[in-house]
Amino acid sequence: MITRVEKIELGIDGMFAYKAIRDYSKPDDGRDFVEFFNVHLNEINPSIKQINVSRSKANVIRGVHIAISSKIAFCPNGRIYDVCVDMRPKSPTFKKWAGVWLDKDTHVIIPPFCAHGVFAAEEDTVLCYFLGVCFYPQLEFAINCMNEEIGIEWPKTENGGPYVLSEKDLSSPPITQELINEIIFRMENTVQDRLLRSNSDFVVLSENGSITLPLFAELNSLKLKGHLVSVNPSNRESIDSCIDNLRAKYSCFFFLDTFNKTASQLFIEVFNVVHTCKFYKLHLTIIANALEFPFKKEILGIIQSEFADSSLFFFCQGIVSNLYPTALIAENLHKSADGFSQISSFTNLDEFSPYIVRMAHEKKVGVYTLCQNGSVPVKDVKAICEKCSLSFEANQGADFQCDTQFDTIKCAEESLSPFIKSVLQ
Repeated sequence: MITRVEKIELGIDGMFAYKAIRDYSKPDDGRDFVEFFNVHLNEINPSIKQINVSRSKANVIRGVHIAISSKIAFCPNGRIYDVCVDMRPKSPTFKKWAGVWLDKDTHVIIPPFCAHGVFAAEEDTVLCYFLGVCFYPQLEFAINCMNEEIGIEWPKTENGGPYVLSEKDLSSPPITQELINEIIFRMENTVQDRLLRSNSDFVVLSENGSITLPLFAELNSLKLKGHLVSVNPSNRESIDSCIDNLRAKYSCFFFLDTFNKTASQLFIEVFNVVHTCKFYKLHLTIIANALEFPFKKEILGIIQSEFADSSLFFFCQGIVSNLYPTALIAENLHKSADGFSQISSFTNLDEFSPYIVRMAHEKKVGVYTLCQNGSVPVKDVKAICEKCSLSFEANQGADFQCDTQFDTIKCAEESLSPFIKSVLQ
């Protein structure tokens, strides 16, 4: 029976092991419980972004790899000798190493920018470790596990056989001044480091992935890399994790769905994204699917006062695209029915995506209305909606007039006829 957890300091600044202490005098009833991590007791408050499990045969050495985040490692099966090398140049334990045996009762915390390696002492040894960032090859360093300058004393192998290492680990370099300088730069210049080692050109946040298709078509044509993140914008932690790990180079696109949402919901969604981008110093491009929605001016006012130097805002009406399935076109037109009664305008993202991507790529700022003005055949729009069992109660609105406080991008005057002909066939 486990009675307590003992903290063990391991000689590296910020490296600790936690061992569950058992009382074998008490009867075993076939049940077991280990408190693996407790933020009130452990030395770190990790934001876990990835969990890995590796299996190794006896005598295998993995590492020694340098990650930019903390790690929590434990061994649910077999036995592992876990090694940490302090690679933080300003640390009091710089270039020192420490090791600890891990088993089902012991876990270890590895600080960020420390090299981590393991030795499997038994067959079918399992290592489970939690990472504070998602793994990308360009974010990781490595040093040779047999580096004489460090002098790691690895345990003797089972039956005196040779260590088993991958070609990658065998070819890892020794510690050089160039490596040390790179670590110093990455620790002290997090914003520049994100731009130099980005994992994506653009992050695309949207509750509906289909609506982003025209944007991705334009990104693909320009050979720019975008990552779609389908998360609930009300969930701040998910947004933060995705933006943090994808490390976008240029901008975060956020498709703001304004329909059937209260003012408080819109505030929460917008400011979750805005504040996260502001924290990571990432340019933000918001694409709203309506020209008017609750508290629009108040939301804009706060964004422009807090994040005007890095935000781009587009307002759209009745979004359509040749890339959308019929049901999505109908749904967007159905949602915009009130607007059609007031104005004669819609937004073809096939034509506007080049504008949006170019302006986001150049990190432009400002507030814009995107529209095709001209005759909108309301009767035919109604037919599209009816085809998908959606109501469309709207009259033909007046010619579009943009609010003078916004800039307007107008494509050539046209109607929805090209879409109607293809959709209704």
